Amino acid sequence: MLDGLKVYFDVALGKMLLYRFERQQYVQIRKENGKDSKMSDIYGTEHLLRLLGNFFFSFQNFVIFFYFNL
Repeated sequence: MLDGLKVYFDVALGKMLLYRFERQQYVQIRKENGKDSKMSDIYGTEHLLRLLGNFFFSFQNFVIFFYFNL
């Protein structure tokens, strides 16, 4: 399960977890370390918490949608 979370984190980081001012740093890190580098080894806990917050928000919306569309 943790491996799947790390893979999802690596993919989602550049697309939905970074604030606008963090994106330039992300591009620079990708250039320096190569596109195959794992972002989960570079970015820290605050970004993981953003991912978990997105999970909670998405799950909550799914439950509400499912409940009202029975």
